[in-house]
Amino acid sequence: MNIILTTIGVTGRLLRSKALRMALTLGLLLAESEKRNKKSQPIRILIADDHPIFRDGLRRLLETEPQFVVIGEASDGDEAVKAAKELKTDILLLDLNMPRVHGLEALKDLTTSGTPVRIILLTAEIQKPQIVEALLLGASGLIMKDTPTQLLFKAIRTVMSGEYWIGRESVSDIIQTLRDLAYFIRTERRKDNFGLTPRELEIVRALSAGDTNKDIAKRFSISEQTVKHHLTNIFNKTGVSQRLELALFALSHNLMDVENTNTKERPLSWQSAGKRRNELDLAELESSGLLSKLLPKTH
Repeated sequence: MNIILTTIGVTGRLLRSKALRMALTLGLLLAESEKRNKKSQPIRILIADDHPIFRDGLRRLLETEPQFVVIGEASDGDEAVKAAKELKTDILLLDLNMPRVHGLEALKDLTTSGTPVRIILLTAEIQKPQIVEALLLGASGLIMKDTPTQLLFKAIRTVMSGEYWIGRESVSDIIQTLRDLAYFIRTERRKDNFGLTPRELEIVRALSAGDTNKDIAKRFSISEQTVKHHLTNIFNKTGVSQRLELALFALSHNLMDVENTNTKERPLSWQSAGKRRNELDLAELESSGLLSKLLPKTH
């Protein structure tokens, strides 16, 4: 009798163990199946570019990838915004320099309206300040138009997974990327001061302090005609056309600070005094409402 009960107990444990293994195996198979189904779901892509030949070429390129479905095209920023809102779009490939509504304006419109679309900017060239602006406005990626096909495909998948893509690589730490970009911009500007010479910088500071051309000429022992010549060069280099504009430009770009012409490290514009150059004040960034735009997408 004991032998029979022991046999039954062992058999029961074996059956339970086998059932458990089967349940675990089934669970793993279901999870893998769900993962495959999610992976196999098509990525719906909207193309926005003002060049028909480029749009057609990009469409043909994307259609070689079975997972990608091009659901529409737009020829200007206004069309891109409307199409992205009306269509169930996963990825918007948006040209930066669009007619009617600029790419960054279209980006801002879609982000502020809460349209559930991940936006990748396409461009032939871009300056680092624009990259920072695009990221802060809600862009998920930025791709150069000469990017190899496989990198373009990888960028789309990366952004679709909720990460960021800049240039030729994915970005896992967007905050650190913004730190690096901002520091680069600041040091580059400090290095060349928009191409202004030391004498032109002195004149900018004097003018911003309220000096007339006569005052400036007297201060630096030069003629008023020379002052006018310097001002013409200054206006051309800074892109402003009036004295008041120049004073505001000088103030906003730290040209009033004498130390701006040397190579000393100074904190970024969003840092408090005394912080290291790579130490971003996250509390300040969060309070400005920008941090929420940089968190991984969930839609």
